[in-house]
Amino acid sequence: MAELVLTDPRKTGKRWSRTVGVLGEALGRQVTLARRRKRWTEEELAARARLSRSTLVKIEQGKGNVALNAVLEVCWLLEVPVLGVTDLKGAEALLRRTEADLELVAQRVRSRKNGTPSSAF
Repeated sequence: MAELVLTDPRKTGKRWSRTVGVLGEALGRQVTLARRRKRWTEEELAARARLSRSTLVKIEQGKGNVALNAVLEVCWLLEVPVLGVTDLKGAEALLRRTEADLELVAQRVRSRKNGTPSSAF
């Protein structure tokens, strides 16, 4: 069954899957929850993350295009897990494991003879 598709609210023509929309919203709610548990205002968190309040609101609402590093900074400040990691040691370990895994996988992905990319799924 085909997945529902959402259109980027900025009308750029980009289309996001329903799953991406739900993940963005869920992550945003996790950020809001963690911020409230720390008893930080939106303004306080935005200042700590060196972001505008409007960017933080977009992250918390799971809406709009926000730079990945902005989202990661907010998650790190609040200890919201991203890829199962909440600290520098965990991030470094994840990077090492991923680099090791990359060494085991072919460097190039070849297209199928009919011109469509191959898929692992």
